[in-house]
Amino acid sequence: MTIYSFQRCFIVSVSILTAFIFGSTGTAFANPEDHITRTESGFYYTVQKGDTLWDLSQHFADSPWEWPELWHYNPQIPNPHLIYPGQKILIFKKEWEGREKPGQVLSAFDEPEIKEDPPAPPPVKTPAPSYEVPEIDGIGFIRKTAVPGLGAIIKAQDDMNLITTNNIVYIHPEPDGQVFAVGDRLFSFHTIDPVSDPDTREVIGVQHVLTGIIDIIRIEENIALGSVFKAFREISLQDRVMPYWQRSPEIFFRQSPPNLSGKVLKATDDQGIIAQNTLLFIDKGADDGVSTGNLIDIFHIDAVKPDPAKFNTIDLPPEYIGQLLVVHTENETATAIILDSKKAIIPGDRIGEFQK
Repeated sequence: MTIYSFQRCFIVSVSILTAFIFGSTGTAFANPEDHITRTESGFYYTVQKGDTLWDLSQHFADSPWEWPELWHYNPQIPNPHLIYPGQKILIFKKEWEGREKPGQVLSAFDEPEIKEDPPAPPPVKTPAPSYEVPEIDGIGFIRKTAVPGLGAIIKAQDDMNLITTNNIVYIHPEPDGQVFAVGDRLFSFHTIDPVSDPDTREVIGVQHVLTGIIDIIRIEENIALGSVFKAFREISLQDRVMPYWQRSPEIFFRQSPPNLSGKVLKATDDQGIIAQNTLLFIDKGADDGVSTGNLIDIFHIDAVKPDPAKFNTIDLPPEYIGQLLVVHTENETATAIILDSKKAIIPGDRIGEFQK
């Protein structure tokens, strides 16, 4: 959809609302004067409880995927996933008014008559919408089998029990592994019990918890000394090390792959309540077309027994409960952050494109 067609959709929608405000008997919203304000600069919509840019874009531009353009016209919104009741959102600029026929109020089925196409404005380069994940380096993952590692932390200088930033650690390399060199940067990590499918109990893979970043500063026989550049959480003796790779904290949004159907596996830190800003794992990855930046709906499906005396159940219609953003992918799984949650999310909740 072009900017002009986006504007045209707004003209149609807002003209209906204008008809209400100035005496028309048509119906677009209940009590539109409570939600639309006309100012010298244009029409502003007042955000109501439960509104999202996704929903408003669906209403005013006929497509939820046009929300980045709506966001573009409202730079006062720092995070497009967090809008609050009472906020004013520009939906119709004053300079667009001249494109309506004088004295005519457009209906939803009218095409606005345009006497002459205005000259095309120069293209505006707007940055692709994105989300910042400051601690991207500390985000873990699930792999089918555990990473063997290049060695293990066997001692901390001064026998410190709590290893943290700027501490010196001693790493014993694997006998047949990679030879360390001064300047090498490594992740420290450990693994925890295998992660299983919440429904079938089939083992999905091994969770890897990244604990820190270590720089090799000195090499001795059968030992390497490292300085902890950054600790994401407590670094422990016997944590293993693997090569460091850099990930950008800026995640650019992408549309999710079509026909995706998967589920939430668990929160990365095993917390009981999964809600907004929680990191979690899903059971789909690069092999399923999932990539970093995908925005994916989360929904819950309840199963009930029509007859309490029998074991058979039926599924109720799905209930939309949130949206996640993929921040890291493996072949068969991915790590994501919850951008929006209407209610608590639990392992086994479904992911994909929500169908109302």
